[in-house]
Parts: sequence; structure tokens; C-alpha cells
Amino acid sequence: MLQPWPLAILLPDKPPSMFSAAPTATTASTTQDRKRARATSSNSQRPTSLARTLPPSDVALSPLQKVRRTLDTVVDNGSERVDLSHLDLEEIPDDIAELKHITVLCKDRVKRASLQLYLFGNQLRSLSPALFLLDNLTVLSLRHNLLTSIPPDIIRLKQLVELSVGNNSLLFLPGELLQLEHLQLLSVSTNPLLPAPRPSGVSRSNNDHDQDDDAMYVRPGRLCHRMPSLCELAARALHQHEMIPTASSSNLPLVIHHSLTTLPSECVVCKTRFLQPTIEEMIWVDVASALKVPLLFRFCSLTCCRRYSPKPARPRLALLPSS
Repeated sequence: MLQPWPLAILLPDKPPSMFSAAPTATTASTTQDRKRARATSSNSQRPTSLARTLPPSDVALSPLQKVRRTLDTVVDNGSERVDLSHLDLEEIPDDIAELKHITVLCKDRVKRASLQLYLFGNQLRSLSPALFLLDNLTVLSLRHNLLTSIPPDIIRLKQLVELSVGNNSLLFLPGELLQLEHLQLLSVSTNPLLPAPRPSGVSRSNNDHDQDDDAMYVRPGRLCHRMPSLCELAARALHQHEMIPTASSSNLPLVIHHSLTTLPSECVVCKTRFLQPTIEEMIWVDVASALKVPLLFRFCSLTCCRRYSPKPARPRLALLPSS
């Protein structure tokens, strides 16, 4: 019994038997002529029939469907490199949090993956909170997007080694970058970053630092001060005592209940948790191998702001290329 002729796949509306009959010697020529005629007449129908039979991976998918397919492949293969570049993404889906649980086999031992996430060449205007749940992220590329700010939540990426945010619309970066102990490479090129003030605006620290350390940051004393509201003070007190409300709590104002169920920020000096900072100050600091990067520091009080002295991270490796 012969296998059905491949054309049967392209013409699902035809019974397979008409293609699978074994030709006899007396009808071989006639059968070949009929096959040629059918192939010619089906040319106009082939694209539609082919689209029905192609696997889903070859059919045009939406950006979110492409992300889903990539995540499934990465999870199934236990890969550390996740390439979501050039997918026309306007937002990062929450499904990306699944990457937190990826494990890889290294020297006959199973360990957590050191993720490398590439999101360059998309249309991202903001970063999803799910991204900052990936505490095993070591490389993050956000080049060539539409970002106007990087949230302070980046401090949660404790294992981050390389960060590339070039070719965006960033005016400054969060001061929390200085708390990433493993950060070695930072690319900020081709961003409209705020220029550093003239050298006359350099402010010396009250602490004993050598001249080289003082020259690595510029602190002109540009502050933004706001009085904390009663809701802010109440939220700080509850966070301090770790009194996180449950879903059934109804005796708290909705604003406080919502804020306590989100991840708060932390004062860089006293570690007080807050939702809105009392003081914001712009300081130009050398971060990794990037020089005089404008960083926005956030403090819980004016006292903490005056006590703080930046400790610039010394460069250890070359700057990431911007392309």
C-alpha cells in the first residue's frame, strides 16, 4: 500500500483514497496526467491550505504569544539566556516571573540559573513589578526602548552584574544602584541625562575620605522636600512593626491597605521603610564604569539626608557597548 501523495496534505477537503490508490500499468500515463492537472488547479488554493497545516510556531503570533513561546522554551530547556528582543513589546508580561524558578545542571549538580534577560529593541515605556522578582538576574539589557525612568525597585536585583539602559529617554537613574554590590558594568550612553554642575558646586563630605573618593561624586545640594502625610506616617509605623494586613482587614483606610500589600522603599541611611520619600536629592556619582551619572537619592528625613555620604562603586571592567 503506497503512502498518500503529499498533495493530499494541502487539500484536506479531498479524500485520501483518491491519492493512495496504486496505479496499474495500463493507467499509469492517465494517472500522471491527472496528478499534473490537480497540481496546476490547486496552485491558488495552496497558501490557504498550507496555513492550516503549518505548526503554530510558524504562523504570525502576537508579541505576548511570542513571549509565551520563548518562556516555555527556556523553562523546558533550562536555559539561562532569555532573548525577548525586537518583539514590539509595550509592557513586560507578569508571566516573566516564572523565570525565577529555572534551574540548570552544572557539573552533575542542579543549581538556580543565573539569568541573562535581553529586552532591547522593544517599545517599553515602564517596567513591570514582576521584573524585580527575578532575584537571580545577573544581566539585564533594556537598550533601545522608550523608558523615561528606572524604578527604585531595581535594588531587589541583588545579583545584577551588567545593566544596559542606553538609547532611552532617561534623565537620571535611581540612587539604589549604588547598593547593588555585584554591579560591574553599566551602559547609559545616548540618554538625555542631566549634566553635572560645574566643579565649584562639589560638596565635600564631613566624613574622612581621601581626595580621590571626593572627586568621584558631585553634590550641589539640590533637594526636594515634602512633609509626610498622616497616611504615610501610619504606613511607616505598620511596616516598621511588620504589621501587614490580611485580605480580610477592613479597619484600615484603603490607601494604607493597598500600600502595605506592595513592596515599600527603604531609606539608604536608617533603613526605614516608606512609600513616599520626605527628601529627594540629585547627586552625580561614578557608578561602576560610568562617570558622573545623575542619581536620585530618597530619604525618610532631612537628618538622614545630611548624614548620607555617597560611596561610589569603583569601575572594575570596561563599559558595555551601546550597540
